[in-house]
Amino acid sequence: PFSWAKLPMFLHTQNTSGPWSPAALRRIAEFPLVTLEKSHDSPAQRRGHRLDKTTGVACAAIHAINPATKVLYYSNSLMAYSCDPLYDVIDADPTLILKDAHGRDVRFGRTSRSLACYDVTSPALRRLFTDSCVNTTLSANGGCNGCFLDRAATQPWPVGNDYTAANSTT
Repeated sequence: PFSWAKLPMFLHTQNTSGPWSPAALRRIAEFPLVTLEKSHDSPAQRRGHRLDKTTGVACAAIHAINPATKVLYYSNSLMAYSCDPLYDVIDADPTLILKDAHGRDVRFGRTSRSLACYDVTSPALRRLFTDSCVNTTLSANGGCNGCFLDRAATQPWPVGNDYTAANSTT
């Protein structure tokens, strides 16, 4: 049971070079709560890498060592990373990308590698996020215990009078 007598600890981690070693898995399984970061098991976040697949495998490996460890699947709720299972969906459906007042895609970052921002006002996109989380928490996909939505309170920049949501009628 929870008690403030012992400081709660958690681990937010990744291994970009590939799957964790058995020694690393044993150490990770010592934590009561673990979040697996987006680029886990993804050298250079190569296109075609799918976060939901590698995270599910890692969840199962951690649970095999310590079933009590709660492991969360990472999803970025602002930026469309190519490793996210939603990337191909929004790539095919630009209405799911946030637009500015001039109809241009809102992007996070100031370089050529900036990322498109999700339009979270879209009911279709919110459903896709929910489905992605549910699919990754199903035992057939590794049995993660839940989802961690990163940047849920972050707004893309520049924000101000130039911002409008593509689906602002909802």
